[in-house]
Parts: sequence; structure tokens; C-alpha cells
Amino acid sequence: MRSAIGSFRGTPTHTLSPRPAVSPAPRGKGSGETRSAYHDVLDFEDEHQAAPQSTAQQLAIAVGQAPRAAWTTNGALQIVFSEGFGSGSIIRHVTVTGRGASATISAVTDLSSPIAGAYTPRIAARGDDLHVVWEDKALGEAEVFYSAFKGGAWTAPASISRSPAHSNRPSVTIDRGGLVHVAWHEQDGADQRVAHVTRR
Repeated sequence: MRSAIGSFRGTPTHTLSPRPAVSPAPRGKGSGETRSAYHDVLDFEDEHQAAPQSTAQQLAIAVGQAPRAAWTTNGALQIVFSEGFGSGSIIRHVTVTGRGASATISAVTDLSSPIAGAYTPRIAARGDDLHVVWEDKALGEAEVFYSAFKGGAWTAPASISRSPAHSNRPSVTIDRGGLVHVAWHEQDGADQRVAHVTRR
């Protein structure tokens, strides 16, 4: 079931950034891709906790590309990932409960539209609420999309970047006051910048 999404506060704030140097992805992130140096800063590691090995082995079959995970207070491991779908890719979510041989994986929930490509999902959790962002080309140019799981339902995916520039590489975290922070990279010709929005 989908519910309406609340608005993020105001217009994205932009900080001009120099053209970033490319560096290898840090170890332990589960990816061999390269990423910009400043993107590493935005990739909040405290939101990406690894599953126990026995559970991870089971997930290797179920989870697609670029998985990211967060624990909820009910003890469940929440995982988002992108997976090839037709000529594009889609963002999906699964919940893992239990440990070892008793671990179970939920049915897959599709968060994005399969019409266009959706990539680089990121997830943050507070209590049992989830906040997920990703890059999506559903509107033509790449935009940052957001969906949240609250009160037992996912909100409909919505663009939060609202920019004519190419918006990608999103990150999401939640501060101690419960404010959700989303930051992403934008490229408009030779200009590169970081955008940031917040919401309750």
C-alpha cells in the first residue's frame, strides 16, 4: 500500500565543489566501483551494517546489485538493491529476520518504476521507519527519488532533486533529532556541486 509523501523543506541548497578526484571504493562497502572522494564522505557508513555471514550467504542469491542495509529496532535487517529489469533496472527491498539457518527473507517490494533505469539505492532507519533514496531516470534526466516506510506502508516514490542538472549518487542519514538529511551530486555541464535537503 502506498501513502502520500511529505514535502522536503525548501529548495535544495547547493555547494559548489571542484571537480573531484576519483579514488577506489573503500573496503567493506561491497563494491568494486570507483567513486569520487567527496561522495565517500556522504556515504554514511553507520547506516550500512553487514549481516552475519550465514545470512549473507543466503542473501547472495536473493539480492541484486549495489545492496545497502540498515537494522530496525525490531531486530530485522532491511536491504535495498538495484536489479536489472528489461532494458533498465529497478530498486527493490527485502527484510531479513532471524539468524543463521533460521533466517527468513521476505517477499520483494518494488520501490521504483520499471519503466526507466533506477540505480545506487541508499537506506537509513530510525526505529522501525525506513528512508530510501536512489537515482532514477523516470522523468528523463537523472533525478534523486525518495520513498519512506512508515506506519506499515511505503510512500509513493517522488523526485526530491527537482533540478535540470544530472542528479545522482544520493546519500541519506537521520540526525539525533529525527531530521532526515539527503545529499547528492549534481553535474551541469562543467559545474559540479552537492545538494542537500531535509525533512521531518
